[in-house]
Amino acid sequence: MSHPSKSVRLANIFDIKKYIGISYAGIVVLSLFTIIGVIAICLCDTSTLAILSSDDSFYYFLTARNFVLGNGMSFDGINATNGFHPLWMLILFPIYSVTGGEYDLSLRLIYLLLLCLYSGSIALTYILLKSCFGRMSALLSLLLFLNPIIFNLFFNGLESALEIFLLLLVLNVGRRTDLVSPRMNLRNQALAGILFGLVFMSRLDCAFHLMALAGVALIVYRLPIWNPMALPSLIRSYGLVFIAFALVVTPYFTWNLVANGHLSPISGALKSSFPYPEARLRALLAVSRAPYTLFIVISVVIGLIQLSYSGSPLRRLIASRGEGHAWTVLLTALWLGSLVHYGYTLFFTTWGTHQWHFASYVPLILICAAWVFAKLSNGNRFVAYGMALLVISISGGMLFFSVRLKAKQHGNWDLAADWARNYTAPGSVFGMTDAGYFAYFSRRNTVNLDGLINGYEYQEALTGNTLDEYFERCGIDYICDYEVRASKVGVHRIMLNRIFLSEMRNGKRGYEVAFPMDQTIYKSPPYAPYSLKEELSENDKIVFCIWPYDKGRLTPLPTTPIWTPR
Repeated sequence: MSHPSKSVRLANIFDIKKYIGISYAGIVVLSLFTIIGVIAICLCDTSTLAILSSDDSFYYFLTARNFVLGNGMSFDGINATNGFHPLWMLILFPIYSVTGGEYDLSLRLIYLLLLCLYSGSIALTYILLKSCFGRMSALLSLLLFLNPIIFNLFFNGLESALEIFLLLLVLNVGRRTDLVSPRMNLRNQALAGILFGLVFMSRLDCAFHLMALAGVALIVYRLPIWNPMALPSLIRSYGLVFIAFALVVTPYFTWNLVANGHLSPISGALKSSFPYPEARLRALLAVSRAPYTLFIVISVVIGLIQLSYSGSPLRRLIASRGEGHAWTVLLTALWLGSLVHYGYTLFFTTWGTHQWHFASYVPLILICAAWVFAKLSNGNRFVAYGMALLVISISGGMLFFSVRLKAKQHGNWDLAADWARNYTAPGSVFGMTDAGYFAYFSRRNTVNLDGLINGYEYQEALTGNTLDEYFERCGIDYICDYEVRASKVGVHRIMLNRIFLSEMRNGKRGYEVAFPMDQTIYKSPPYAPYSLKEELSENDKIVFCIWPYDKGRLTPLPTTPIWTPR
């Protein structure tokens, strides 16, 4: 029996095209694209870069910075918090450690990392879709990365870029390696546990997808979990998966419980009404979230058709007991997990549902798009060119207007942050809802007043009538609000009523703080952040205002004995 020579084996190892499934031309194009992005990130000023960022991303950035500078796990440098997803925060620590906490350089390095995740996700998507639908459909699907529905998820500064990258990595690995069946060897079990653990840590509500995976595997592989005699067999099949998964996730939950007294991050607990449903379909039909709602509706229809048709791939998968269909099991679990996630969001998330909450749907959206492109083009190059032109035109236009819309709001926030940096003492403390962008660029400690990146003590103060003592302990000097009507006169009231639903059901309502408009010490130019129209009435425009805290009046909202849904 002949064996390949050492030189042949080395040649195979360094055959990048064969190893990763991308041609040399594709590697060159992707590398040039990445290099151009690197140059742009290095040349842009940080306020321009921040236009792409979500305000919540600066919750991560400042918390990571405070931690590496020895100020604890705190956004404002005063109050401890756990309002973040752990893996993205863990990745940010080395960046701020290397830069010594320098604001601008750290931000550039973060965007370079996001660019790498973006380019890596493009490569993973191409490899996956090419193997499923062919080169032409894969290339057409890559154009969707220009659409703000996907583009913004990579450059918003949040965990969504990491989450999408890891899900695509799991799908690619699962395409070549069995990660779900009872016949996995020990190496695959360990790999599956580590990958699933990383996905879960990238965003904790990926738990829905993992639970769906367990359910699909249970049904397809007929796992006899109710039979005690089958326990040794189940341990041999999946024991190392659970051990590897536990090794990845246990340190975070141990820290969370010891340091904060809770397993759940406050950002998730504060928005959840579970187990009391509060349907919010209207909120999920907003422009930024409507595409994901539409995708879920279409998915449900397709799923019902699949289940009702005896010869459908889904019915065949169940009938085959998963034999040779490990990747299909993985894909089905991702689909079902997305449906469960959407259902939970619809019925049990009371507020603050944004585009990045649906990032886990992106791999499925790309797969569905590639399937549609394959059906429509049917190998016709001219049809493919037409679809490419259409996708580029629509995506490019949507991205242009999306960036303009963000720039309009950020420009006025930047003016407010610049004023605070130049006209207040370095040790000044501000209070503000949606405080991330302002806190980062003002270089001032800013207490988050919507509670997402604050601690449980703030919730206790809101519902225990001790908010004045809490503010005094924090040393708050100024209060900001970015949504003041430009035509406002008299008194402006800021509602501080983001409290746990359990407290809401007990009649608690939080606080309001009222400020006379003539006591404003900073007022931005009027702007309309959610409209690109230049000619708007003063009633349609808002301003960013700052008041001295001692000019305000802090009042508990009256408690009500009867709970009504928000």
